[in-house]
Amino acid sequence: MVDLVAKEILSAIRNQPRSTAQMVAEITGFNLQYVHNTLRVLKELNLVENVARGVYIITEPGENTLSRITSQKEREN
Repeated sequence: MVDLVAKEILSAIRNQPRSTAQMVAEITGFNLQYVHNTLRVLKELNLVENVARGVYIITEPGENTLSRITSQKEREN
């Protein structure tokens, strides 16, 4: 489940660079507070970067993690 949430949020930020938590919540359908909490964890893991107040981009490690999660899910299907 964690991989699915991370994949959805990282994908949203990749597809809509310089996203805010509000934008990510609208794209993914996740609750705004849930997105805030998840972004905080993803930032601590260096998968996203807060480049301006409340504006996030995906980092290179985030791109690598997203690719790994995506390929893993494809192998499972």
